[in-house]
Amino acid sequence: MKILINASLAVTAVIACLLLAEIGLRIFTSSESRAPVDYYEKSPIPGLPYVTKPNINDRDFRTNSHRLRDSEIPLEKPPGTLRIAMVGNSMTIGHAVKQDELYTEVMERDLNSRFQGQPKVDVLNAGEQGYSIIHFMPFAKEFVYPYQPDYVIYQFCWNDIESSSLMRVRNVPDQLPESGPIRFLARRSRLFGKLMKLRDMSKFAQNLLVMYDDSLAVEGFFKDLFAWADSVRDQEMLFGMAIFPNVLEVQVPDKYPELTAAFLKKKDQIIERCRRGGIPVCDLTEPLMKRYAGDHQDLYADYGHFNPRGHALAAKVIEDWLIPTLKEAKLLPD
Repeated sequence: MKILINASLAVTAVIACLLLAEIGLRIFTSSESRAPVDYYEKSPIPGLPYVTKPNINDRDFRTNSHRLRDSEIPLEKPPGTLRIAMVGNSMTIGHAVKQDELYTEVMERDLNSRFQGQPKVDVLNAGEQGYSIIHFMPFAKEFVYPYQPDYVIYQFCWNDIESSSLMRVRNVPDQLPESGPIRFLARRSRLFGKLMKLRDMSKFAQNLLVMYDDSLAVEGFFKDLFAWADSVRDQEMLFGMAIFPNVLEVQVPDKYPELTAAFLKKKDQIIERCRRGGIPVCDLTEPLMKRYAGDHQDLYADYGHFNPRGHALAAKVIEDWLIPTLKEAKLLPD
């Protein structure tokens, strides 16, 4: 009897600890990086499997009438306005943070404060959950070019080669099991989600590196990238790329030294290839590593998405890289 009582107390204590951990995560962490499925719908645009719904106004997630996670601004650019469009995937659309915490929002506030409206600066959030290199050109033509941006910046992350590798057309982004306790816990429990992501980190990284050993996939990636860059330049816009690292590279390189070294080698090759093709590159890896090493405050909500602190730092790094280019192009005052 005593054994049963002790076992019951132990189980109760474990359950209580798990509940407290779950409550703590809900109170002290930002929202999940995964997008709610009902934010998306089948795309009417050839080449795009799905698009974000327009005019969403759901707590801290809002979209405008042109399906961007951004405020409503006119398509025609007013005189005296500088427009920068950040085009990317879930790192940019930023489901893990509130609207005003997005790095695009931080950049827009910083640049307008710095230049005091001379010019007025719009930074467009043209992110889309689950998109990759094969999607960005048709997406940009339909939803970004009409805004007449001066500079289009591609937010690169490591799984962007996946579509070139698999040549897949995905449905609305929901990668959880269709039913069962795993789906319930993954959708409802922050603690379960974090444990699953930590467990899968090294496997996730290894799978990404395998894609970059596929020479046909890599060549397909660069073919799509350079075609998109040419398309942007044909619109008389500037084109650049910003590399967003994953958590393994920034916060736990000592734990996975071989994987980290492999990522850095691949990254150097990507940067060199882009520069030979005339695409300037902003690599966020080293500045984020230095910041994390200095204060040891997490920059990620999971292994691939920034938390609010990460978004704020990403904004600062991109601004510091971008401003000299804009000044050289006479788009910003000296």
